[in-house]
Amino acid sequence: MNVDWANRASRDPDTIARWLRENPRASLLLPTGQTFDVIDVPAEPGHAALHRMTQLGLTPGPAVATSSGRLLFFVAPGGHEALPGLLAAYGCGALGIRSHGPGDHVIAPPSGHGEKGTARWAYISHEHPLPLPQAEQIVGSLVYALRATIPAQRHPARA
Repeated sequence: MNVDWANRASRDPDTIARWLRENPRASLLLPTGQTFDVIDVPAEPGHAALHRMTQLGLTPGPAVATSSGRLLFFVAPGGHEALPGLLAAYGCGALGIRSHGPGDHVIAPPSGHGEKGTARWAYISHEHPLPLPQAEQIVGSLVYALRATIPAQRHPARA
């Protein structure tokens, strides 16, 4: 990836289409921190959290599955900054949760090649356009699913 990617990025659909015609194996990268942030979790608990959210009648934002075994949940801007406080409120550490905010980027479907690997949509609402959820609307389900898949988090050692 070019180190100057942020300055060379484009929102112009014609420019992006031309780039993809010229290099159809290129990965699509989306800059985070302005229009959206991303909460990034291991895939197995991420899929469990998606299922839990939909069963509870919650509407998660779009989610992307990556070839590196992660699920990327798109949330409203500010999620990156809010995440540490939300995790502290649940009384837990990171549990494998990462976030992407200003100055960062994530891979986007239909990326299928390149150094960032592949990406596919794991969830996308059929009711567009929906506002992206705030991080606090999905973190509870993510923490619940992550704790269920990490044995040490199910029964923390007592002091």
